[in-house]
Amino acid sequence: MVLGLAVGLACAMLVATPSFAQAQEAPSLQSTDISGTAVSKAGRPLAGLPICIEADTQSGCPTETDARGRYRLRLTQSYAQECISTCWDTTVPEWPRVTIGRHWQDSKWQPQSLGTDWGRDVRTELKRRKTVRGHVLGKHGKPVKGVQICADGNWSADDQKLGRPQPDMICRDTRNGGRYRIPVAASGELYVWDKRFMPRDRDPYEAAGFVGEFDPGQRHDVQVLSLVRAKPVTVSGSTGAPGYSVCLRWEEPRRGFKCSTSDDDADYRIRARRWVLADRQGAKLNHSLGLDLPWWPESGTRSSDGDDLLNPSREEETLRLRPGRSASRDWGALTLRGEGTMALCLSASSQTPPRAVGADTRPWVDYCDIFNGWPSVPAMEETYFFRDPHDFKVAFERGMTAQWVGSDGTWANARTIRVEPGTHTSVVRPG
Repeated sequence: MVLGLAVGLACAMLVATPSFAQAQEAPSLQSTDISGTAVSKAGRPLAGLPICIEADTQSGCPTETDARGRYRLRLTQSYAQECISTCWDTTVPEWPRVTIGRHWQDSKWQPQSLGTDWGRDVRTELKRRKTVRGHVLGKHGKPVKGVQICADGNWSADDQKLGRPQPDMICRDTRNGGRYRIPVAASGELYVWDKRFMPRDRDPYEAAGFVGEFDPGQRHDVQVLSLVRAKPVTVSGSTGAPGYSVCLRWEEPRRGFKCSTSDDDADYRIRARRWVLADRQGAKLNHSLGLDLPWWPESGTRSSDGDDLLNPSREEETLRLRPGRSASRDWGALTLRGEGTMALCLSASSQTPPRAVGADTRPWVDYCDIFNGWPSVPAMEETYFFRDPHDFKVAFERGMTAQWVGSDGTWANARTIRVEPGTHTSVVRPG
C-alpha cells in the first residue's frame, strides 16, 4: 500500500512538473546594425552590389552598395528550425549570414560571403570573376556576329521563352570574330539562347539551345545552324463534339506546338509558323496532329490484349506539309452516358458476345473493340473520338449482364450505331 502510494505520488509530481524545455523561456531576439565598404583590389569602391542575407527563416537582398561602395543594414536574429543536441530545443536564435553580391547577377565581381563575420565599417575586397568564353561559328566555320549566348545556373531554361533572358541567366551577344565572354561566379549550363540559331550538335532531349555544362574559366566554341521563320501551315476541321483541344506538334529542327479549342460548332483552326533550317524553307515537314486528351482515361480503358492502354482517342496522326500549305482533319465523337453501370463495351464484331459480365473480364476485353470497366468504373459520361467511320454495337453492364442498346437489350436486336467524322453521336444507357 505504501509502495503504491509512493509510486502514485511520484507520477503525479512528474505530470505536474514542467519539462526542462517548457521551464526555459525562449531567448529574446536581438538586433544590430552593420556597415561596410566593398572595394576592388585597387581600392576602387564598387557600387550597385546587392547585400544579401540568409537564415533558416529569412533570405533576400534588402539593400545594395551606394556610389561610394558603402552599405548599412540592420540585422535581426531568427529562430533556427532544427534540433540542437535534443529535439526539445527547437528554437535557437541565430544571426543571418551575409553575402556581398549574387552568383547569378550580371556583374564583373565574384560574390564574397561574410558569413556571420560582420560588424561596423568592415572593408571587403572583391575579386574579378572568371569567364566562360569562346567563338560561335557558322555552318562553314565562319564566325557569326550577334548570336545571344547565355549562362544559366538554376536550370531555368524554358523552351517557350527562348530568346528572352530569364532572371538567373547572364547573356552576351557575340562580337566581331564571333567572340563571346560571360562573367560567371559558379558552374552552370551554356545555351544558344537565340531563335535564329541552334547548336549544330544538339541533344533532342535537352532544352532548346543547350550547348553543355561549364565551369568558370572554361572555353566553349560553338558551331551553329541558321534558322528562318517559315510561312505558316494551317490545319482545320471538326472535333465532332465542341470544347475539345487539338494540338499540332513538331520536333525538328526545334520542338514546338500550337493548339486550338473547338468552338460551339465543334470547329477548330490552327495556324502555326515554325522555325526551319535556312536551306530547307520549301521542304515538306513532319507534324503530329492529335486531340489533347489525358494520356490515361479516368476509368482505365483496356485493349484487346487485356492491358491498360493509352487513351485510344489520343493517337496522333503524322502530317507532311510544306510551309504555306493547309490540311483538313475531322473526328467523329461518340458520347456514352451510363450512370450506374460497372462496364461498357463498343464492338464491331459479328460474333456472339460472352454471356455474362463477371469478375473475370478477359472474355469481354477480347471481344470488345473498346472495353471500359473492372478494375475501374466508367464515368457517367465517356466520349470517344474516331478519325474514320465506324459501326458499333454498344452494351452497358446491368445486373452482371450485358444490356445492348436496341429494342429489347439483346445482342441479336442491338442497334448499329454509326460514327462519322465531323458528327457527334450520343448514346444513353437504356432505362
